[in-house]
Amino acid sequence: MIFKVKKSHIFLFFVIFVLSLVSFSCKKKAENFNVLLISVDTLRADRVSLYDNSHVKTPNIDKLGKDGVVFKHAFSAVPVTLPSHTGIMTGLYPPSHGVRDNSGYIVNKNILTLAEYLKKYDFDTGAFIGAFPLDSRFGLNQGFDVYDDKYGSKNPNDLFFVERRADKVINLSINWLKKRKNKWFEWIHLFDPHQPYNPPEPYKTEYKNDLYSGEVAYVDSQIKRLIDYLKKSGQYDKTLIIITADHGEGLGEHGEKTHAYFAYNSTLHVPLIIKFPESNYKSKVVEDYVSLVDIFPTVCDELGLKIPAEVEGISLIDLIKAKRESNKRYLYFESLPPYLNRGWAPLTGIIDVEKKLKYIDQPIPELYDLSKDFNETKNIGDRKTFYKYKNKLEKIRNILEKKSQKSYKKVSSSEMRKLRSLGYLSSKVKYKKSKFTKKDDLKVLIGLQNKMLEGLGLYAKGYYGESLKILSDVVKERKDFVLVWNKIANILKDMGKIELAMITYERALEYNKNNYNLLLNYGAFLAENNLPDRAIEILNRAKKIIDYDPELWNSLGVAYWKSGEVKKAINCFEKALSLDRDDAIVYGNLGAMYLSFLIYDKAEENLKKALEIDPNLVSALNSYGALLKKKGKIKDAIKYWEKILNIDKNYYMAYYNLMAVYIDSGEYKKALEIYNLAKKNNLLMRLTPAQKTDFAKIYNDLKESLGENK
Repeated sequence: MIFKVKKSHIFLFFVIFVLSLVSFSCKKKAENFNVLLISVDTLRADRVSLYDNSHVKTPNIDKLGKDGVVFKHAFSAVPVTLPSHTGIMTGLYPPSHGVRDNSGYIVNKNILTLAEYLKKYDFDTGAFIGAFPLDSRFGLNQGFDVYDDKYGSKNPNDLFFVERRADKVINLSINWLKKRKNKWFEWIHLFDPHQPYNPPEPYKTEYKNDLYSGEVAYVDSQIKRLIDYLKKSGQYDKTLIIITADHGEGLGEHGEKTHAYFAYNSTLHVPLIIKFPESNYKSKVVEDYVSLVDIFPTVCDELGLKIPAEVEGISLIDLIKAKRESNKRYLYFESLPPYLNRGWAPLTGIIDVEKKLKYIDQPIPELYDLSKDFNETKNIGDRKTFYKYKNKLEKIRNILEKKSQKSYKKVSSSEMRKLRSLGYLSSKVKYKKSKFTKKDDLKVLIGLQNKMLEGLGLYAKGYYGESLKILSDVVKERKDFVLVWNKIANILKDMGKIELAMITYERALEYNKNNYNLLLNYGAFLAENNLPDRAIEILNRAKKIIDYDPELWNSLGVAYWKSGEVKKAINCFEKALSLDRDDAIVYGNLGAMYLSFLIYDKAEENLKKALEIDPNLVSALNSYGALLKKKGKIKDAIKYWEKILNIDKNYYMAYYNLMAVYIDSGEYKKALEIYNLAKKNNLLMRLTPAQKTDFAKIYNDLKESLGENK
């Protein structure tokens, strides 16, 4: 028997049926499931044994893959930590979220992050960060109840980021989870595979010929501890677990040793493993090409939450269910640090997902068939295909940039100091050059990039002369390589060759007269070396380019202090602190200035604040020791100066003050021990002419005292 039903009734029944399903799905998922995101910094896909078991075994990550879904071809949009994680957390490509490098950018507060979105649905939110590039000052703390980035501090001239090992990050994350009574979203960032590669034992011995893989094996062991906790606490089946990486590592492929330069698959192809609640979609493998910007919408889809309209990624659930016949889209990628920091050709590109073709836009363009040549060894492009994909890329880039959130904002002084030395710092000067030739192509310039890395490596090992030779050759070829000019000047300063360092800065300015970083570094150098008038002149030139950098105001404060203009100095220091209230160096300088004018209460207040923020800040430790000496607490002062030598054996003032105090107290043998220690650490070779004069005077006092003692 055939029943006739009015169309309106059918439609009404259909709507009610669908809405009831959606309502049930949203309520169940949003209320009961947790979300765990683990991002392993600098982890290549082929260093996870689910992807390639020929390098290192990662049994614990593999187990998660067997309980979930492995995406064989996941790509980062950018091989740089901060912009890549911003894409993960916002679901946006770099031109849209506006963060293009590790420094010079703060995530715009108007951008919705995954943490903020889940917070709206009553999730507890916590993040535990492994290293400085994801410090809360860059804005990814938006939406987190707890954003633990207390990884310590370091000499700003050190070559590598300060970090904390995976075991410490995992410990913090487990402790946070133990206190949760509500559903939660936790993000864990593990930095260990990033250069320098230095895994703990037994991995250091086991992987002595491949320390990078040793770092990965160690991280895998620590992930096991977290997963074991989730299982023991009964939360494993209720948790959506995502493991991925922000980018990979070159490891010499295409001539790239590390990352943040090229955009080949060695640094863009990353692992992506998703273990769904209740082990849904268990042991699935997805071959389709996907992007890290797809993580945000996938989390929303699985939780039954509406995907925000502005998100540019797609939910991967339909790919897992094989509901999409084909994934017809383009994945955007870029690598702009060489352009932003050196003025070299910008690198952008797209992956044609349907055809498995990858186009890299450079003065010497490239096209690769990833289905046959995933390692990108054969450029198959011709004029016609280059033209086609270049036009497509420009259309995509224009669409994305029209939505740009302009995250190009102020950054703190300590952030600038820590990132500037490795070239992670954008110059903040828009290069006037708009047309680039083959000589600007990154493939042509990779030799200079590697020469720079070689030179910096020698410098880190103390081979100053060899480092200078290599770096000088680099700037002969590319006079716009400001990072190298700065490093040459720093090395000369470390060698005590102040006049040569000044000449280097002046030459660099001839070729890069409006480069903010160069002006800032030179001004700070002049202020430090008691040339305040020239420092003020140079720093005011820098201020015309950028006036919101705390480091600029700090350096101006030092310059005005040394020129005797105390009120201007205090105003500058206060301006710096208004921009960054947690800058230990500024408090330290304020304290030292007040100490120089015998205003002890103000000196102590600011020095204590500096050491509260950074207990290992040697300049503040030195000043506090001097303050204690002024108060007659000689033994306490000595402890501070001795602590300095355990932190930085090259800090001249600690040796000088210890020798002086031991001479004054008649402990001449101890003073001689300090002098011999300075000689042993090659300190005397690195003193400036003024320091050599001071040190010679105090050594003569010591010799006279030893003679009188005899």
